[in-house]
Amino acid sequence: MMDFKFGFVVDTDAEPEGRQQENDKRTNTCNDVTNEKDEGESRKKLKTSDANTNAKEFYLPDVQDEILEGKQTVKLVAGLIDFEVIDSENVEVKLKDRKDSQVVEVISENSDLLPNVYEGGLKIWECSLDLVEFMNDASIEFKDTKVLELGCGAGLPGIFALQHGAEVVFQDFNEEVIHEVTIPNVVLNCKILKERPPKCTFMSGDWKHVESMLGETHRKDSEQFDVILTSETIYSIESHESLHSVMKCLLKTSGTIYLAAKTHYFGVGGGTRMFEELINKKGNFTVEVCKTYPEGVQREILKIKNK
Repeated sequence: MMDFKFGFVVDTDAEPEGRQQENDKRTNTCNDVTNEKDEGESRKKLKTSDANTNAKEFYLPDVQDEILEGKQTVKLVAGLIDFEVIDSENVEVKLKDRKDSQVVEVISENSDLLPNVYEGGLKIWECSLDLVEFMNDASIEFKDTKVLELGCGAGLPGIFALQHGAEVVFQDFNEEVIHEVTIPNVVLNCKILKERPPKCTFMSGDWKHVESMLGETHRKDSEQFDVILTSETIYSIESHESLHSVMKCLLKTSGTIYLAAKTHYFGVGGGTRMFEELINKKGNFTVEVCKTYPEGVQREILKIKNK
């Protein structure tokens, strides 16, 4: 398997000396990794699995301190928002020692994903930071809303919504990502909410099975999601149909989807333009670009609503 490196890498060596320096570091790091032509070719050659992952649901335990035992953390900044997150490199080292790990084959070969086995959820991807920065700058209202983050990984956009009063469902393909990264990150960043325990659940599984499970419990419009968040989930054209389907099934009539992604993922064909084409072809949604990040490979925030 060829090496595949695609994501935004968090600097774990030093504490930021200032917010502007951190933002500059982020921009420089992003520029270092966004020459994706060769990366796309690597994606195309990754072997895949035909196995579907059934949906599973998880909840925060009553005793949350144990979740963070033995975990190493790092700090990062998304615009004006500070996060403390689990050190993914440390998690990868731990998982390499587990014989039953779903992702051990991928991380052992220094790759970021294996389609239908591991979708990169241990990494911090730059568009997730874009989405947090955008939501903060746009003052999006989350109080008393129901939010679904699809392909959450570290869960930063969902955590932002949770901190601002939303009830959030975090979904990722891999159960290990949910337990090792997503849930600990929620605990780390929602300590301030201990007096009011955060209303959140967690789901693992592919979008087909997640749609089936949530579709059973969210049939009425009032039970569906006010906001759906997702970032870096449209790199592969093959995933567009299932993503569109789960969005259509679970978005409230008056709801909004915020999607953060690159305009084009070189070598694999996905990106915001291709997903817009699918949206226009299906005819269920309207779509507009509400923010563009031109540095490096261009990134965008799409706002998607029901017609």
